Amino acid sequence: MSCRIESIGTSLPLDGLSNGSVHHAVAAARECLALSEHPATDIDLVINAGVYRDEHISEPAMATFIQNELCINNDLNGKTTFSLDLINGAAGMLSAIEVIAAAIESNAAQVGLVVSSDSNPDSDPDPSYN
Repeated sequence: MSCRIESIGTSLPLDGLSNGSVHHAVAAARECLALSEHPATDIDLVINAGVYRDEHISEPAMATFIQNELCINNDLNGKTTFSLDLINGAAGMLSAIEVIAAAIESNAAQVGLVVSSDSNPDSDPDPSYN
């Protein structure tokens, strides 16, 4: 069995990095899904590889907030999607792709979504910072 990266999306910080990491991850994921042949309802596994955590939240995983904002199978009576954070610094994105590939190869998932984003954790950033 093989797997592939079908589409990618980005979110540019047009107003600095003040919107938060979940906002940017959701924006990038929406672009990615718009370019994909798979609708959001096909996604079985969402992995957030971002290191920054909005408001320093440790639980629940940031991936659950991203999944909720994207309305990915969050109806308890329908298909379920598992979401998790995988924090591995600069190698986080590659590690998340490896986890998705393993899930697909083992038939635990058919379609996965990896997101990663960052945001300025300073609540009062220097206006010259971009």
